[in-house]
Amino acid sequence: MLVRKPEQEQLFTTLGVNVVSGDVADAAKLKSLASEHDLVLNFAVAFGGDETSIQALVDGLEERARETQSKPVLLHTGGSGTVMYGSGGEAGADVWTVIHPIGSYMHAPSDTHVL
Repeated sequence: MLVRKPEQEQLFTTLGVNVVSGDVADAAKLKSLASEHDLVLNFAVAFGGDETSIQALVDGLEERARETQSKPVLLHTGGSGTVMYGSGGEAGADVWTVIHPIGSYMHAPSDTHVL
């Protein structure tokens, strides 16, 4: 798992997750990490986000496919969290994890559907 802030690292390492510190702006790192896995879950880039980071993940998975003859998968959520808690696209300070459930952050209007 790639985390942006050092304090987030401990949240996941205590759960037994392998963590890499980094930034979604580091396309080379994203490509390298993606090329080492058959499944990439991208929760970092919101609506209208950075196409460079998404392309790096796709390039890494394409490299993985060529090297392993597998069919890697990219699951990209596209910023659904910004809809859920009405941030208007602005970054929030809240960290949503298994340790800190999102229950109290559900402030979506009644006509909003989150799949």
